Amino acid sequence: MSRSSGQDVYGVIVIGTGPIGQTVADRACAAGLSIAAVERELVGVSARTGRASPARRCCGRSCRSPDDQGQADSLTSLGAELIRGRGRLNGPRRVAVETPGGGRVPLTARHAVAICTGSRPALPDLPGLREARPWTNREATDSHTVPGRLAIVGGGGVGVEMASAWSGLGASVTLFAQADGLLPRMEPFAGELVGRTLAEAGADVRISSTVTAVHRRGGTGPVTLTLEDGDELQADEVLFATGRLPLTDDIGLETVGLAPGSWLEVVDTCRIRALEDDWLYALGDVNHHALLTHQGKYQARIAGAAIAARAAGKPLDTAPWGANAVTARLPGRAAGVLPRPLGRGGRPHSRPSRTHRPSRPCAGQPPGIRATLRLRRGRKCSPLRSLEDPMTVSWDDVTRADVLRAIQEYDQLGPEKFFSEHGFAPTTTYDLVWRERSYPPKAILGTAYEFATGQRLASGDFEGGKTGAVRVLERLGFTVQARRAAGSS
Repeated sequence: MSRSSGQDVYGVIVIGTGPIGQTVADRACAAGLSIAAVERELVGVSARTGRASPARRCCGRSCRSPDDQGQADSLTSLGAELIRGRGRLNGPRRVAVETPGGGRVPLTARHAVAICTGSRPALPDLPGLREARPWTNREATDSHTVPGRLAIVGGGGVGVEMASAWSGLGASVTLFAQADGLLPRMEPFAGELVGRTLAEAGADVRISSTVTAVHRRGGTGPVTLTLEDGDELQADEVLFATGRLPLTDDIGLETVGLAPGSWLEVVDTCRIRALEDDWLYALGDVNHHALLTHQGKYQARIAGAAIAARAAGKPLDTAPWGANAVTARLPGRAAGVLPRPLGRGGRPHSRPSRTHRPSRPCAGQPPGIRATLRLRRGRKCSPLRSLEDPMTVSWDDVTRADVLRAIQEYDQLGPEKFFSEHGFAPTTTYDLVWRERSYPPKAILGTAYEFATGQRLASGDFEGGKTGAVRVLERLGFTVQARRAAGSS
């Protein structure tokens, strides 16, 4: 950081320090660029959920804490400077931060500003909805009690994830979806398989069923949903997962000629398309490509690499992505190329899966398709993936921030619960040393990979085993030491 004309000057300014903002900051710091990270709420907290840890592990316990010191320490340990307050654009390459104490901090970026502010729930205009105090994804991942009956309106990613989570916790779940079914932005077979699995777990899945009104007498007690056909359904809580709106209405877009409150259309490097100069980037939900945290982190890695290359004056290949992605193996072929639902600009909605060697399909797998979806450890054979087909892992997905987050979770949960939740065993040969404490390197790296990609690794997925994990951690700047044998001097 340097000062010029009374302003603090950084290589890159990041607005929003959720998982996506942290990832782009990590990539830019690794390239030697100075970083100002601006946060108005809690560091490391996703704007989608209001929490830092994955939804599947949050339900049923308090997930939101006013103390974000661990996350803040992880961010600053990367080399970024944390500035707390509301950040707004104030012209090209300039950001003004309104601090909690009412002060104003002007910032200037030499190379780039990255907008990582996320999105908020979009609630429909239904009679009685406001008075009924509906859940959104935030309340659904921060409840201390399990409702006896939960109605979920919306069949997208949030709706089906919460239906699975709360059904597993013992709630009687009714899931309402529009005529295009569950997970409409994904391949049709995915939504069909998820629907069947939810139904087998006891959820009532209703396709082409529309809620027209909601009523909760006095704002307390059961909530009544009125359906389009005149039927009614009673529930103890109702969750609306019917869409998202970008958190861009109060970040100064008008100062650079963009419409406040709009989705920010980007090119494949996540640079905002409407601006000719290569300085403003939009990552994660705000660009409306795929509203998933792991996809946003993938975008952050792309943007971080592009920002670093442009800052160094290196050439950058900005050719558009193709309209297809290798996602499956077909009988009689080495690999198959299947069409995927496309996003804006002709790009797939989600990250292409990695290819795998041929394997025997599991029972119930759709004929002719061997898809590359990851199986959670400890579950029965997935209908989409063979247990005998090991994952090809790319450690480029993992950043130093992901490892620090895994270390923080280890400290919070303790060894026994950490190993139980993430499926690893204690180490006997190596120690990852961080701030004079020892950690199991393979378990920490595997958990960091899960945070980075949303995929859980099995022990056999580590190429080179424990020594392979050691090499990756050392490449990320961590110290790993071999344990001395008992009795050795």
